[in-house]
Amino acid sequence: MLVAFAGALTVGLVRRAAFLPGPRRSRAQPLLGRGHTDTNNIATLPWRAVFADAPLQKLFEEGLNQNLGLHIANTRIQRAQANLAQSRA
Repeated sequence: MLVAFAGALTVGLVRRAAFLPGPRRSRAQPLLGRGHTDTNNIATLPWRAVFADAPLQKLFEEGLNQNLGLHIANTRIQRAQANLAQSRA
């Protein structure tokens, strides 16, 4: 009985701690502090640098080469670029 009460008390304390107000930070303020931004994040790195495993890169290449939707999109882009070049000539 005592263990159940102690567990309930701990859960109650954890729940109360979750609702305590923390320091206010606007969305515009960077997480690293004022004036400091992290420009080297995963979005700016090439995928080969993120996934450096050679077998994994081989699977990525195979998937990209066999992706019919990607080939269709690439063909459409090439056609649009050709149409644009022809209209400017």
